[in-house]
Amino acid sequence: MGKGLGLTPESQGVHMAFGAGTGVLVFVDVVARLILSTLELIPESQRFHPGFVLHLYASFVAREEAVALDLLEYLEKIQ
Repeated sequence: MGKGLGLTPESQGVHMAFGAGTGVLVFVDVVARLILSTLELIPESQRFHPGFVLHLYASFVAREEAVALDLLEYLEKIQ
């Protein structure tokens, strides 16, 4: 959970993020952590607070050029 984003397991509330093209990469670790938390595949102490909500808006020139789109769509599916 990158230091630049300043997120901790105690972070809660609605977080808005915007990224386009490779700019989405800075949010991939957060998305991965949300997936692992939702599926309970990491210890509870490392999961996000239940009150943490992420709204990630990603834009790509074309679906074929999208970066990490499969991961982003999987999170949307399980949430």
